[in-house]
Amino acid sequence: MSDIQKQIAALNAQVGILEDNDPQQAYELCLSAYQLAIKQPEEVDKVTLAHCLYNLGYLNYRFGHYNLAQQYLRESAPLFAETGILQKQAGALRFLGLIQWRLGNNPEMLNYHYQAIGLYQKSNDQHGEAISLSDIGLAYFHINDLPKTLEYLQKALDIYNQIDHPQGKCTVLNNLAMTHTASGSPEKALDFARHSLNIARRIDNKMLETNVLDTTGEVYLSLGEPKTALAHFQQSLTMAQEYGYEPARLTALQNAGKAYLQLGDFEQAVAALEEALTIAETLGAIGEEAKCHWELARIYKKTGRYAAALRYYERYHDLNETIFKEKAAAQFESLQVLHEMEQVQREQEMAQKHHIALEKEVAVRTQAEKSLQESEARYRQMFEGHTAVQWIVDPETSLIVDVNPAAAQFYGYTREEMRQMPIAHINVLPPEEIAARLAQAKREARTYHVVPHKLASGEIRQMEIHANPITLHDRTFLYAILHDVTDRLKAEAALRQAQKLESLGILAGGIAHDFNNLLVAMLGQTYLALAKLPPESSAQPHVEKAALAAEQAADLTRQMLAFSGKGQFHIQPINMNKLIETNLHLFQTAAPKNVRLRSQLADSLPLIEADAGQMQQVVMNLIINGAEAIGERPGTVWIRTSEQEITADNPPTPHFAGDPLKPGRYIRLEVEDDGAGMDVATLEKIFDPFFTTKDLGHGLGLAAVLGIVRGHQGCIQVSSQAGEGTTFTLFFPALAEPEPAADTSMEEGTAVTTLTPPKIILVIDDEETVCEAVCDILELDDIEAITASDGAKGLALFQARQADIGAVILDLTMPGMSGEETFQALREMDTAVPIILSSGFNEDEITHRFPQHKPNAFLHKPYRAEQLLEIVKSVL
Repeated sequence: MSDIQKQIAALNAQVGILEDNDPQQAYELCLSAYQLAIKQPEEVDKVTLAHCLYNLGYLNYRFGHYNLAQQYLRESAPLFAETGILQKQAGALRFLGLIQWRLGNNPEMLNYHYQAIGLYQKSNDQHGEAISLSDIGLAYFHINDLPKTLEYLQKALDIYNQIDHPQGKCTVLNNLAMTHTASGSPEKALDFARHSLNIARRIDNKMLETNVLDTTGEVYLSLGEPKTALAHFQQSLTMAQEYGYEPARLTALQNAGKAYLQLGDFEQAVAALEEALTIAETLGAIGEEAKCHWELARIYKKTGRYAAALRYYERYHDLNETIFKEKAAAQFESLQVLHEMEQVQREQEMAQKHHIALEKEVAVRTQAEKSLQESEARYRQMFEGHTAVQWIVDPETSLIVDVNPAAAQFYGYTREEMRQMPIAHINVLPPEEIAARLAQAKREARTYHVVPHKLASGEIRQMEIHANPITLHDRTFLYAILHDVTDRLKAEAALRQAQKLESLGILAGGIAHDFNNLLVAMLGQTYLALAKLPPESSAQPHVEKAALAAEQAADLTRQMLAFSGKGQFHIQPINMNKLIETNLHLFQTAAPKNVRLRSQLADSLPLIEADAGQMQQVVMNLIINGAEAIGERPGTVWIRTSEQEITADNPPTPHFAGDPLKPGRYIRLEVEDDGAGMDVATLEKIFDPFFTTKDLGHGLGLAAVLGIVRGHQGCIQVSSQAGEGTTFTLFFPALAEPEPAADTSMEEGTAVTTLTPPKIILVIDDEETVCEAVCDILELDDIEAITASDGAKGLALFQARQADIGAVILDLTMPGMSGEETFQALREMDTAVPIILSSGFNEDEITHRFPQHKPNAFLHKPYRAEQLLEIVKSVL
């Protein structure tokens, strides 16, 4: 899984947690996930994209944005079908059905629900099957087939009782309460509603609680308790407003209007229903809009305002002819008669008011024109004065229609030059891709792209474009806001490279640690074999070759530790010029005869704190790398040194590896060749372990160089182009002033007790092969050794035989009780016993881990037998 997919998966997981109780935050995270997905589509698989679209569809449904919801859900469903995720495909179809219900399209609603239930049954998803049964029950509820409604809801409830799904059970109980209210059984309905409300509150699901509060209010309304009903509707309305549930807010307002009507508060009833009507119109929910018109008509009729009542009945009739029954038609006819009688009485009054109405209409139109002019002026002021780059494009001709001053300044043209400029003059993508993106932007409500744009100076910048279609003079144009994200993308790439190197370093360090333990045993056993073989033995040359191979493997592990930044460093102040001059003949020997080595060293150079051997390896590796780039033709490799002051204003340029440099004085080491050079794709990989452009590599190469440089708090900067050679520039922190060589010896004054041999050596190491090799080597010199496989056993053995133990060889990295913990425990038991620490880490790492009490000696793995014997004898 790519890093982008991991980020999107994490965002989608958060959406799932927040979507019920904090939908606004969930929607923001959802948009972020979708933008990541469409920004780098090649790194995102279909499943990930489908989940992003599904979440956007669901949340837009929750907010009542039905057109957007349908768009996203219809895109997600075929992706889930293609990838075989039937449950999510069914979920998308189910919500499409719910949207059709909200829009009053019952046939389409049932079609989607039956498709969904088939998929849920096919995938053995009982929860999905149950919720679809509940949805179909609601579909029958809205066409007044209450027996069918109860049949499907009971089937759903039976399933939820079997699988113990509180959220689903809460939903079905709420629907049963609604159905029993409609069928004239309010007492039974109240039991279901109370049970449902208790579950919603227990599982802390705000969306369900909002819906159940509204249903409970409807039950109390049917029981003739409008005040109690109104209290529940108001609670539901408050929660719907808080969490942005527009459909729930619509229902609560409709029901509140009914409660106010029962209480005789016609003004509040009209206000609630008018607000509900506005929401219904915004949502495009025709069925709910018709209900609002019906209720408003009833109120106006009740208050004797027959013209208004007739207007609402006419609108209700237009919206809902199929459900306009005889009762509605009879009321329509009676209202028509009442209205005609009223009209005769008002004809004279209307004639008098006609002139006033005309004057008002003129005033309204004048005000509208003024408002339009003010709106255009505000838009123009915002467009002209905004600091963000903005432009308007004609998608049909691909010409820029207008740009703001910020855009002209950024691109380096005048506004007149940019107007009517083909977008391809700036956008460096292929023409067919530009056309496709313009068509997409015209078609969709909003689009997001990151594309390369060329400035007048020729510089390429990466631009983040947010575009949406607008209508001007009956034509569609694209309005876009653009942001320069070049630096941000470079920073993100640098971060990804740093994270990759860090991960590879950890891996290399771990592998080297395990190899070192194996090599200790191999080197030790081959040493023992050579010591015990007679000189004339025919096996001796073979054992010597095995020992040489083990030494070569040990060198490779040292390179791996160098790459991880944990190699063996002996830090001291060194002069880079002197190091290069002293080893120049060695460097020349390493280069082929056709390659000349030239140096250009600064007259004076501050000292740096470094390991001289590691610095020699860095220069040697870079020279060999340059020589290989030159190949068989004549060429030159230059070595240059200088001093440079790094400030916040002049950080290293692109193709930089290492941690960001702090401001200060640095030594600059350059190794330049006139070889084949590298393209961008090769530059991205040169520090990967074992990467090579040759048929045969030579180890870690540049990866080891990078590890050594990072271990010395430095960085590398690479400049190269195919056919033009390569320059590696290394930066190392300079010492403020020359200082005497640092004392890297172990802690002075450590008590080393002179013991009378024979004394036993306690070896604590979790690797049995290491313990065996150490014991066998010490036995050659008549030194007895005992072993322990972990820290706890080692402490117990030391306590039992403390008087006999002359020294301890302790491994730093062990499972369970670590080397540090074992060391501290040994020091508490005996402050004088010599402790030899053994590890593949460098001595500086040991000094860092043991700042107060250092070990008496340090054995760097893998070590030779003579090194082991020499150090053991020194502490004894």
